[in-house]
Amino acid sequence: MKNADAKRLQWLDDLLAEHTQRLGRVGRDENALALRKQMAEARISSNIRAAAKIVAKNQALEIVITNGSVLYGCKDITADIIKTIDAGQD
Repeated sequence: MKNADAKRLQWLDDLLAEHTQRLGRVGRDENALALRKQMAEARISSNIRAAAKIVAKNQALEIVITNGSVLYGCKDITADIIKTIDAGQD
């Protein structure tokens, strides 16, 4: 009986060790994916800011605001920013 209990305990230890390694790999993969996503978002944000600066300079605009603000009598330069970004990808 002691031998059977020891075998069960060893089997359980082996099983836990194997699953711990798998979970560790999954965790690393998720961290790497999150980092790649964060880097891509930062790169996109940087490209948008750079394009907005170019458009603002070309149109002699002193202030550029995000779409979260509501102002009346302003010019929407979103399409111009998109064109600038697209032109930079050629």
